[in-house]
Amino acid sequence: MRLFAYLDDMYIVCSRDASMAILCALEEALDATGLKLNPGKTELWCPSGVAAIPSVLPGKRCATLAVLGAALKTAGDSEEAPVAAHGSGKALHEATQRLSAFWAKLQPLLKAGLKEQKTAALLRTYAGASSQHALRLERATEEHTDAYDKQLLTCWRELLDRPLEEDSLERLGLPLKLGGLGLQLAKTRRNAAPWSSWAATLEGVARDLGEEVLDNLLAALPHLTTELEELRAGLRSQGAEVPPEATLGAALKKAGKQKSLVNDIQRKNRRTVMASLDVDGRAEFRTAAGPGAGAFLCYPVDPECELEGPLWATSARRRLGLDHPEAAAGELGRLATTCTNKGEAGRTCGVLLDRKGRHAAACPCGGGRLTKHGRTARAVAGLARRWYDLEPGLEQRIPELDRQRADGSVEYARLDLAVPLLSGRQLIDVTIRQGAAGSAAARLKASKKDGLPSRRAEREKHARYPTDQLVAFAVEGCGRLGGEARAWLKAGAHSQLGDIQVSELTRAHRVVSAAVQGETARVLRAAAGLR
Repeated sequence: MRLFAYLDDMYIVCSRDASMAILCALEEALDATGLKLNPGKTELWCPSGVAAIPSVLPGKRCATLAVLGAALKTAGDSEEAPVAAHGSGKALHEATQRLSAFWAKLQPLLKAGLKEQKTAALLRTYAGASSQHALRLERATEEHTDAYDKQLLTCWRELLDRPLEEDSLERLGLPLKLGGLGLQLAKTRRNAAPWSSWAATLEGVARDLGEEVLDNLLAALPHLTTELEELRAGLRSQGAEVPPEATLGAALKKAGKQKSLVNDIQRKNRRTVMASLDVDGRAEFRTAAGPGAGAFLCYPVDPECELEGPLWATSARRRLGLDHPEAAAGELGRLATTCTNKGEAGRTCGVLLDRKGRHAAACPCGGGRLTKHGRTARAVAGLARRWYDLEPGLEQRIPELDRQRADGSVEYARLDLAVPLLSGRQLIDVTIRQGAAGSAAARLKASKKDGLPSRRAEREKHARYPTDQLVAFAVEGCGRLGGEARAWLKAGAHSQLGDIQVSELTRAHRVVSAAVQGETARVLRAAAGLR
């Protein structure tokens, strides 16, 4: 017999040979604590079915029973049944099997035309919820945790069509806002999930049992105390902020929320990733963090957010830091070693291509930079059109911002957009800045702090166009939005009706991300001779 206590509910799950003796023993135990079973609110469930429940037991017969939001398995259930009630430590193992089965079901959909971008979003959503139930239900072994994450790595290896080593899990498991791909790894939450489950329930149980001090209850439960101490030690080794000297009860109260614990662990993991990169690698990696940076990885809500398979995969591989991100496994053998872009005079660029695609992303030949800039400007214009029901002016010359060069010639002020709002005209100039570009000093600075390329771009734009009407819409190479770009998107979304403001801002991030990442992937592939 197992007893589950969760918030205001108590679940009593008995084996199929449950008898009156078990019920009597249970009632005696409850009487000793001052608790009573209420037959009117008692639900009876048996893995063998309703017919197997003894008729003498009081309460409502139920065909299904949910614990922590998931239905328990019964005899004959398929492999997709969420969790088992046996408590044998196999919950995460079963979740791994279901993840494998889910991936197998996605394969024919991919072949039938489901885009990789949508497949990845579905896989990421499913995998997070699937392991979460298992990790909260019972403490998982390290073996089962590793097996689940390896299965997840296998899915993404096939999706990205490239070999992935286990060290790729660190970047795969970082949230989008920290520059990763947003996978919810089991190893990250192995200790945090059960710790937070106990933190959410134990204090209420202690009060119901007449104990005002949680540590007094824990003193009577040595096995649970040992488990919690092991979980606390595990969390600390992962980098979570759990008080080491405080009593267990105080630690559960102070550091009991899973989100906070996981955030601590992920920040430590990001520092570990940073330490493994060189200066240029860190500078580029930082451009993948922040609001909206990884929005192209989310499910596309309309065609403007969609990316074709090769472009999406290139962008995801680049974000993951893979060598030659522009190529799938079958394309690696036919990559050009020098840039194939041609300039205006028809001369091939010919610069030796680096493994990370940094030259290709910023190559001035071939028109890729102009194409990338133009698509991003059109994406911003589409948002202005959608939100303000007006037609923004594209490629606008602003005579009052012209300036004279040292040789006496005039440098015309041409800005990407002019948006004639009732509150005043907005002049929007789009720029896309790479982190690992420019002088050695600039790259070193960009490697030490998030957001430096976009802030530098904003300063340069305002120095060139000294007007309070200017919005310097800066986007960093791997997607990080500059401060003025974020503010403009937020203001536009908030100009809509209250019930759609969040969805409008979400869509806007995905539209801009798809524009920048799609065109960047296109120029990476073109420079390497891929079409």
